Amino acid sequence: MMSDIAHYTNYIESLASEHRNQSFLNSSKEHAITVLSTMFKYADPKKFIYIYSGDMNKGIADSTEYTSNLTSYLSKGGKVKILLESHDPNNEPRILKKLRVFKEIGLDVEVKQTGTRIYDTDTNKTLHFAVTDKAHRAEHDIDNFLAVGNFNDTEKSNILIKVFEDVYAKESNRAVI
Repeated sequence: MMSDIAHYTNYIESLASEHRNQSFLNSSKEHAITVLSTMFKYADPKKFIYIYSGDMNKGIADSTEYTSNLTSYLSKGGKVKILLESHDPNNEPRILKKLRVFKEIGLDVEVKQTGTRIYDTDTNKTLHFAVTDKAHRAEHDIDNFLAVGNFNDTEKSNILIKVFEDVYAKESNRAVI
């Protein structure tokens, strides 16, 4: 008998592999790992992955699945831009150390810290998200990892990319990597 996370993983994998324009819910760290890892797996390496996060939650970003799929995406020529709300160099997740090495060897990695918060217009709560040209995961309850995503919604993805790029372009941001 399959576990709940195994069922969820199969469901997410089918949505991504079939490029379905269907929204799905995400309600735990394990779900976040599954969705983000799957986004990295199916992202077009000719396009960017954009991530707006608090501090790259170690419980998610340092998981084997997340790290492995992000590494694979970057090794195929993928590009990633990350905006962090906060960054403590003395307590950063391992993934940031790995991304720093990738940047040093010439991979397309940029990480900045911003003082600008992005809010969900429906709830007025902080919004964390990852987005590609087609896929997105938007976490509207950052304390409980509650999110909505879709693997083939270019309209919503373009909106999130525009928001990300507007904040990313601010001169007050500080380079982390």
